[in-house]
Amino acid sequence: MDWLHSLPLWASALMIFLLRITDVSLGTVRTIAVVQGRAKLSVVIGFVESLVWLVAVSQALRGVGESVVLMLAYCGGFAAGNGIGVLLDKSLAMGVIVVRIITGKSGAGREIAATLRDAGWRLTTFDGEGDGGNAPRKLIFAICSRRDAPRLMRMAKRIDPELYYSFDLLREFSAGEMGPLPRPNRWRGRMQRK
Repeated sequence: MDWLHSLPLWASALMIFLLRITDVSLGTVRTIAVVQGRAKLSVVIGFVESLVWLVAVSQALRGVGESVVLMLAYCGGFAAGNGIGVLLDKSLAMGVIVVRIITGKSGAGREIAATLRDAGWRLTTFDGEGDGGNAPRKLIFAICSRRDAPRLMRMAKRIDPELYYSFDLLREFSAGEMGPLPRPNRWRGRMQRK
C-alpha cells in the first residue's frame, strides 16, 4: 500500500473523506441489521466496515502531522456519512412494521379498512373513543414491510387526510392468520434473510 503514501495531499484527503462516508454509512446499515436480528448480514457488513475504517484511519494518522486537511477530511467524511447512512436506511427500508391508523372522521375508518383490504392488506380494526369518550374513533392495525408503508398511507390519507398514524418496527412477529409477508426475490431479498 505504498502507493497510497505517494498520493498528492488533495487525493489523500478525498480518499479519506470518501472512505469515511462509506464506513459510517455501512455502520448505520449494520446497526439496523443488528437491531432487526439479521446476524449474517451484520457480520458481513461489519467486516467490510471495519476494513474500510482501518484504511481510512491509517491514512489520516500517517499524514495528520503534515496537514490539518487530512484531519478535516476524516471528520467531514464522518459527518457526511451519518447523513448518507440515514438516506440509505430510508431507501433500503429494511424490516417489517406495525401501522396504527386512528381516524375520527365519520365512516372513514370503515372505508379505509375496506380500501386496504381490497388492496390485499390484512388488518384488524377496533372501535375506540377520543376526547373524554365523546368522540368515536376507528383504530386500524396492519403489519407490512417498511417499503410498502408509504403506499398504504397514501391510500388511507386519500380517504381521511387528517388521520393520525404511527409506525413501530417489529423485530419478531407471528404471522398467524395473516400468512407470511411476501419477500423480495432479488438482491434485497437475499440481504434481508437471516
